Amino acid sequence: MMLAQRSLQSARLIHFALLFATVAYTAIPFLTGPPKVQPPSAILLFALGIVSLSSLAAGFFIRSRLVQPAREALRSNPDDSAAARRWRSGVIISLMFCETILLFGFALRFLGGSWNVCGAFYGVGIFFLLAWTPRLELPPN
Repeated sequence: MMLAQRSLQSARLIHFALLFATVAYTAIPFLTGPPKVQPPSAILLFALGIVSLSSLAAGFFIRSRLVQPAREALRSNPDDSAAARRWRSGVIISLMFCETILLFGFALRFLGGSWNVCGAFYGVGIFFLLAWTPRLELPPN
């Protein structure tokens, strides 16, 4: 099995685990009931929104600097171990940045945020988790 194929499989396994965690992050607030605290201040919402945008920007940066060049290298040589490591690392790091946005929504929900506000964090995180599904276009064996 090619090195690139193994990297793809491990990245997909981690992606699946993160998607499963998303289901848990969504279900837990429903199971625990509504929070019994005051809604968070607008400043906290604004701060978490800025940090979330920063996480998203970092994810885009990682994908442009690590994932794209490594993907091109793997297209020409699927057994390039350095490129496979860079590609897998870049994909996992960018997915983690998506997951942080979800976690901000999860935390906001427990801090008393409404589903309208928390849902925006959940929606952006889930959208990019799905948009950045690990895939490689490799030459046929």
